[in-house]
Amino acid sequence: MDRYAAVALALILAGGLALAKPTAKKTAELSLKATPALHVRSIDLQKRQVLIEVGGLPKVPPGNLFTFSDERGRHFVAVNVACDEPFPSGTRACELEIPAGYERHKIVGLLLHLHGLHGRPIEAEPVEVARAWSAGVNVPVNDSGNDNANANGHVDGGAPADGASRDSSLLHARP
Repeated sequence: MDRYAAVALALILAGGLALAKPTAKKTAELSLKATPALHVRSIDLQKRQVLIEVGGLPKVPPGNLFTFSDERGRHFVAVNVACDEPFPSGTRACELEIPAGYERHKIVGLLLHLHGLHGRPIEAEPVEVARAWSAGVNVPVNDSGNDNANANGHVDGGAPADGASRDSSLLHARP
């Protein structure tokens, strides 16, 4: 057998081994390549932290790739990101730090830019952000879509019909 035939045979065998059953490391890498997802779990306004879950990412994204939006239409980035090791499913629990002063205005959106600021963004569901914000300020969420609806889903015109005082659990406590 000449030298070139031996090299060709070695390459063919190496290629056949590469197509064999994937190792545990390769299957773990493949599971991390799932569709990227972003979920908001809670907002702690006292600590200025947002607990999120990100999935489908091979490593922790830097803080400047997370963009918050507030009720005024302003956009700002997270100060710091701290993530746990990924779960077997590939999702990670992360804490984002809100910049000082921005916790005073309602956060209405969270966006993660993949592969840089001009990369494809993924957005957290607005309902998840609203629920986390309302839990953070201790106000019930209105799922009816009408901002004037009370906890029972009835539209409230602003004043109690019978002259009684309003339910204090539905009002914000003012500092």
